[in-house]
Amino acid sequence: MNVLMAYCNQPNNVWTWVLAWVLCTALNFQACASDADLGRDLYHELCAGCHGKDMLKPGLAFDLKTFPAQDYSRFERSVLQGKGTGMPPWQAQLNVEDVRLLWAYVRSGG
Repeated sequence: MNVLMAYCNQPNNVWTWVLAWVLCTALNFQACASDADLGRDLYHELCAGCHGKDMLKPGLAFDLKTFPAQDYSRFERSVLQGKGTGMPPWQAQLNVEDVRLLWAYVRSGG
């Protein structure tokens, strides 16, 4: 055990960095999975009626599975302020944290 500890305490040890990366990635993924679960609940309550149970495009509603992954600000603006006549504004019902949870669900792919 002392040999292992001495090995891991070397500043340039690649395995220490690999282990740290794996742990950080796992912890971050866990947080994102939880956000997506919470977002799924909001989605099914408020969005599924137009955007479909599994985010499949029903009729004229936007297919959320095709929403650009790098464009959170557009997503937030569309949800809170609405979009044309087809997407009502939800700012009276949702706050920014709710939108972030919805985004986590949308990004998860449903």
